[in-house]
Amino acid sequence: MLFYKYFSSSSSSSQHATAIGRWWEDPKGNVRKLYHWHETNLCTTSASESNFATKNRRLPLVGRILIAPEGINGTVSGNLTDVAAYVERMKDYDDVSGTTNIDDDDHEVDLRIFRDVDYKMSYDSSSEPLFPDLKISIVKEIVSTSGLVDVHDCPRETGKHLTPEQFHEILEEAKLEDTKEIALIDVRNTFEHDIGYFVDPKTKLKAIDPETTTFSSFDKFCERNADKLQNKKVMMYCTGGIRCEKASVLLKRRGVEDVNQLSGGIHRYLEKYGNTGHFKGLNFTFDKRVAMKPNFASEHNKEYTYCNDNGKDNENVKELSDENNDSYEVVGRCVECNDPFDELCGSRVCTVCRDLVLVCEKCRSNSSLREYHCKRHSAWKNSYFSFLEIFFWSELEEQRNSLRAFREEASIAKSVRRTLTRQIDKVESRMRAIEDGSLSVDKNAPRRCRSCQEILGQACDGKCWGFWREAEVFPASIANDDKISGTSVDNDFKSARHDAILPTKTMAMRGRRAKQKFEAEMEFLPQP
Repeated sequence: MLFYKYFSSSSSSSQHATAIGRWWEDPKGNVRKLYHWHETNLCTTSASESNFATKNRRLPLVGRILIAPEGINGTVSGNLTDVAAYVERMKDYDDVSGTTNIDDDDHEVDLRIFRDVDYKMSYDSSSEPLFPDLKISIVKEIVSTSGLVDVHDCPRETGKHLTPEQFHEILEEAKLEDTKEIALIDVRNTFEHDIGYFVDPKTKLKAIDPETTTFSSFDKFCERNADKLQNKKVMMYCTGGIRCEKASVLLKRRGVEDVNQLSGGIHRYLEKYGNTGHFKGLNFTFDKRVAMKPNFASEHNKEYTYCNDNGKDNENVKELSDENNDSYEVVGRCVECNDPFDELCGSRVCTVCRDLVLVCEKCRSNSSLREYHCKRHSAWKNSYFSFLEIFFWSELEEQRNSLRAFREEASIAKSVRRTLTRQIDKVESRMRAIEDGSLSVDKNAPRRCRSCQEILGQACDGKCWGFWREAEVFPASIANDDKISGTSVDNDFKSARHDAILPTKTMAMRGRRAKQKFEAEMEFLPQP
């Protein structure tokens, strides 16, 4: 189940604004309450191990939940009964300041802030959990813009929300000669776009890929392309709608007026149209399914009436006919040979940015292809390598000279220049080690995974990236000392405590994003 909720005090609904206004009276305190409410209500143990009464038992779910002052964003997985119970408990959540209030007209106002969340359901027949564990994280923003978009600005500045039917109708009308030119924009990351996207039915061109690896860089795309989009009807979309809320604000601030966004995202559109609509390929999911076929809802129409559209029957789900089988168009392309291919794997990532890349089996069997490069870093494929043990001194010198030439280009960003500088230093260090004899060249060195550094096909099984990874394991002294929940539901809190004990080493290993998350957790949760 996929869901999100922005806590915007500038909501158009006065009743809704009253409820959210209570949240902002004490945002830090309410973040703590919501975090600990999840600890109390969720766990990763089986139902039989729960010592709560049946009605109040802790629900055995796995997934990822982000909590911030601006809202909540989550994907959870479990059996239908437990997921449905979680939805009902969320709708009854009243830890902000009571469930009801009396307005100026002496009418009772419902203050439960999760009563109108759009819970998006999908089903999987596999017995394997879709996530290794349950992780609840406190973050600065549930969709990071590095502070560019305040949540209160979204209702005032966001684009026009279109239902799947309206979105589809505009695409159909675009075939006519006298309609305004449209610009489809995919707000997701490049590796998501690579395996599935909307297609303009008039031009047959795929949606624009902003070529972002993180959403915070979307504003740079807006800056570069605002002038080109001025006189077009912008139609943007993402997986569930959460990223479009802020993306449309960023684009409108650049002067683009006619900005529209798909309400409910690709998920809701595919529920309605399956593989008969204008979305081609697969819809990427951040779980072990990796991606869903367009007609994922066709076998479960009855179940989909539950907890959609604020708990009401979902009238948007189309009764798909028997002709709507599970076939779909493979739109992904191998980055090496450009053959049709759309299977992503955690061991096939760009050696520079570690984003997932599409590399077909034929190209993987090529012994000369030891490391992979995404489209964004394809120009570096002969000069940037993570594993240097197979290169002679002269080959390393060529790499260094090529990297220096890339670094001297005036148009590159500072972050790219820093990346190149680090790689140049790494290559030069290796060259010095070969010169003084402390290291030797091994032309028969096995290929290793960029994600986990282990040997491919042996120690690495491809389950070392993102949602493929196993549950995190923390030092026994920390795990045993923690008495909050006894489950991995507070793994991120334990991780923050671990960082407090070993700050320098841990931060060096985990990087900038982990440091930001650590700072957010320390701000909103008191240290033990």
